[in-house]
Amino acid sequence: MGAHTDFGSITILFNRLGGLQVLPPGADAEWVYVRPLPGHAIVNLGDAMVKFTNGLLRSNIHRIVAPPGEQADWTRYSLAYFARPEDEVVLRQVEGSDLIPELDGEEEDVRSKEWVLRRAFGTRGRLDDVDLKSYIGTEMMSRRIGV
Repeated sequence: MGAHTDFGSITILFNRLGGLQVLPPGADAEWVYVRPLPGHAIVNLGDAMVKFTNGLLRSNIHRIVAPPGEQADWTRYSLAYFARPEDEVVLRQVEGSDLIPELDGEEEDVRSKEWVLRRAFGTRGRLDDVDLKSYIGTEMMSRRIGV
């Protein structure tokens, strides 16, 4: 699975073999394997958390590749739990927090279901009315370019 951020709020992943890679922040970053630890879960924040916090929290750019080294001889199984806002929840900045950065410009009014559909199908040409910019997730914000 290619490089992406998760669509929803949070993803909890259980697996025993490697194959998950993350891209750390920074323009010169290189992919790093996430080592699964017995009895532990891997937790990713998703795009909804980025939108709710106007980038204060960041979703993780990650991808799935073949397990490294001797692990490649084994079949990789994963159990993932995906949580996201209900379909009609509008993804916009939470109000009333001094920690969340101010918006730069006007906020997009998009419901959770539309966001997920745009992200899931936008690049595959299944939604005729989706422009290329609207399907992009929070990947560039998550790279922390210039920070």
